[in-house]
Amino acid sequence: MIALQFDHNHELIAIAKLLNFKWSKSNKFWYKATSNDNRLNLEQGYGGIAKIEYTKNPDVSKSKTLKPVPSEYTNLLLRRRYSPNTIQVYTSFFKEFINHFPSTTLEYLGDEHIRKYQDYLVKVKKVATSTQNQAINAIKFYFEKVKGGERKIYHIERPIKEFRLPKVLTQEEVKEILTSIINIKHKAMLYLVYSSGLRAGELINLKMEDIDSSQMRVFIRGGNNNKILGIQKSF
Repeated sequence: MIALQFDHNHELIAIAKLLNFKWSKSNKFWYKATSNDNRLNLEQGYGGIAKIEYTKNPDVSKSKTLKPVPSEYTNLLLRRRYSPNTIQVYTSFFKEFINHFPSTTLEYLGDEHIRKYQDYLVKVKKVATSTQNQAINAIKFYFEKVKGGERKIYHIERPIKEFRLPKVLTQEEVKEILTSIINIKHKAMLYLVYSSGLRAGELINLKMEDIDSSQMRVFIRGGNNNKILGIQKSF
């Protein structure tokens, strides 16, 4: 994983959210799965306003070699045209699952291991129900889709997602975030996301030719159904 640690700063926090990093309350840092693309996006996002210093967790460097996710798993995700973000999430969860039982090969993993892993997520990691559901879906994808020839029912107690009121920023808080940005590139990114509702990945992949200022439209390449988004307000 990539972990971000810095003193409290509205601009740095806003960029972390734009890059789709998640906040860990227990560890007090922002985190995301490591990859070449994520490292590149990190350096581009913070370029010019912050110096990035990479350090390696000593416990990770001494750990044993992890079992890789089988190629048929990722290949089927690609053939079914899952989004890049979903593929990354699924493979990350499934890799954590198969390496949670280092002495057990993939062929011998089954219902008992899935239930034990669920207990670990709930009792030890104390993950949110949405995270637990994602982990279950990633695991079930392998046993039910990749190994589709074996018709088998998995008795898994799937958590019921609790209802929570959405956390909505006040107008004053939004104004404070937007006016605190000094870097003009980052300010443009935040204003565009706030006014149009772009996803972080859609914003990062945006090109100059995708913005039609005369008609106030933004073309989203590779978004949901290759949508074309029209902005209703000007700056």
